[in-house]
Order: sequence, then structure tokens, then C-alpha cells
Amino acid sequence: MAVEGRLDAATAAAYTARIKILTESGPVRCVLDLENLRYLNSAGLSVLTSALHLAVQAGGDMKIARLTPEMKALFALTRLNTVFEIHESVETAVAAYGQDPACHLPRLVLPLEPGEQPAPGEFGLCPAAA
Repeated sequence: MAVEGRLDAATAAAYTARIKILTESGPVRCVLDLENLRYLNSAGLSVLTSALHLAVQAGGDMKIARLTPEMKALFALTRLNTVFEIHESVETAVAAYGQDPACHLPRLVLPLEPGEQPAPGEFGLCPAAA
């Protein structure tokens, strides 16, 4: 899942709502691609930690891929690099699940526009094994 733009107090509710939809669909293994995330503050970090908690609570997991150097520094400063499994690429993150690296397609960019609904099958990127 590509997370783009800003993840802060102004966008936190939209991201949280989409992640809840994802986790309510059942156990999933997802990869958050943060390469195009340009701004992340404490509200955004809270969204990410909540997302991980929701994914694990639903029987799945979440990994993070492609952090920018600034985001890597932020994750190290907040010690979230010890909470999240972070990968250099989406493919290595997907492979860490024991899945074919092509498993992450199709991609879903979060957040969706207000009123926009995900297409069928967009959520279940790498379904957790039953």
C-alpha cells in the first residue's frame, strides 16, 4: 500500500478509516510503501502504530518499506525502528512474508478521496495464511 503526501493531524482520520477497512476484511499481511510520504508528525506516527496494532489484532501483520533518509532518522529517533519491520524495498518486504514479490499488486494509495471507495480486491494485497 503506498502512503503518499502528508500523514499528520489533518489526514490522520482518513488514513485510520482506510486501515480499519483493511483490517476488518480479515487477517492481512500488508506492506506500507512510504517512499512518497513527504511529511510525518506525531499524529502520523500514532496512525502507523495503531495500524500495526489493528493488523496484528486481526491476525495479520504490517511491514514498512522504502523509508526516505529523513523518515529513517525519525523512526530511529522515536525507536519505532524497533517496533516495525522495515525493508529497503517493497519486494523484500513481501518476500519476508514468504510470498511472491509480485503479491503486492494491485496497489492502493492512501488516503482515498472523500467518498471514494476501494475497488473490489484492492484490500487483500497479501492475505494471511488461513
